[in-house]
Amino acid sequence: GSLTQSAEPIADTNDFAIQNATGGLNLVITNSEGNMLIKDTLSQNQEALSPTLNSFIIENSSAQVLAYLNRTGGFFLTGTLTQDVKFD
Repeated sequence: GSLTQSAEPIADTNDFAIQNATGGLNLVITNSEGNMLIKDTLSQNQEALSPTLNSFIIENSSAQVLAYLNRTGGFFLTGTLTQDVKFD
């Protein structure tokens, strides 16, 4: 799917969604298209990540932070996001 930044994400019951503390949507991944909508912007190739309070954090098995979504909908990655990939 594709990435849309600075959006007001909407979701239905089939989508994966992450809400903020007040119930607003910060990230939605649509099912079955796989599109990602984030409320703020994407920051890629970050050398070190320091998640802020109330962030959704993705770690590897060694507890190293690989990505996080902060409370305002900013998405931070140590790597890059690739769009329109097909998995077989």
